Amino acid sequence: MTAETPPAPGPHRVRSYLGSPGLLLLNHVSVMLREAYDVVPYLVGSSTLTRAWRDVDVRIMVPDLRFEQMFPGLRDPLHRNPLWSLHCGSVSLWMRDATGLPVDFQVQPVSYANALFGSKPRIPLGIYPIEQPREGS
Repeated sequence: MTAETPPAPGPHRVRSYLGSPGLLLLNHVSVMLREAYDVVPYLVGSSTLTRAWRDVDVRIMVPDLRFEQMFPGLRDPLHRNPLWSLHCGSVSLWMRDATGLPVDFQVQPVSYANALFGSKPRIPLGIYPIEQPREGS
């Protein structure tokens, strides 16, 4: 490895195939998601695996009891529930308008997300280090 050659991604390193401006904007709007849902949103799906991604999958995974409170009686397939579909579709459109990316946003219960997709890459979004005030500011 030379100074010009970045290290090869290891098995523990996950990356996104989104371009920098899109990923920056996605992180910015994800701060609002993190605050609203009080959990970290994740970038998942094809944009973490290939340059040929179709859409940008963003997931909020909430504890199962909280999911049940948000969407009472909801069972798989999730997309057949009008309340869940309206909720996720509305947030998807808001994120698309804010980022210019074709976002597919979903809220999922933790057990569901882990059972179906637990071995797939997840990139945390909306996390920024808190900058310390500069002296004299």
